[in-house]
Amino acid sequence: MTMKRRIQTISLCLTLAGAVALPACGKKDEKAEKADDEEEKADDKKKKEDDDKEEKSAAKFEKGDKVEANWKGTWYKAEVLAVKDGKYEIHYEGWSDTWNQEVEEDKLRKPEGIEYSYKKDDEVEVQWKEKWYDATILEVEGKDKFKVHYDGWDDQWDESVDGNRIRPKA
Repeated sequence: MTMKRRIQTISLCLTLAGAVALPACGKKDEKAEKADDEEEKADDKKKKEDDDKEEKSAAKFEKGDKVEANWKGTWYKAEVLAVKDGKYEIHYEGWSDTWNQEVEEDKLRKPEGIEYSYKKDDEVEVQWKEKWYDATILEVEGKDKFKVHYDGWDDQWDESVDGNRIRPKA
């Protein structure tokens, strides 16, 4: 029973108590009890909806948004998988789900074009078909494009790759 309903019931009992003895005061019939329960459920539902709206309006990004995530000073393409308690669960594009992580909002930004810090002769790892291979940057072809040589492989395997397939050598 809501506080408002209790006050109304007590006020009615006190008002009528002076005129008539009411043994039923303080007791509720089933309809009143059910109405109170439904009113409480509606209030709880509204509060939850308001809380959800507040969290969504406070959140800068939503589930499904394409973002860029900062990991150790480098920005990587990612997707928001979930938003909970002011944190974002993200998936890095081109990386397996084992790299998914929860991050604070300050580690994310709207995609503006990723600026990688790789330069010629940097030793890196490059993803090719779900596996990571040691490689060397041969040439920076653009802010998101690099020509690489796979270490220990013939030059015929050299290729141009997007920055989201490259990570610093472990």
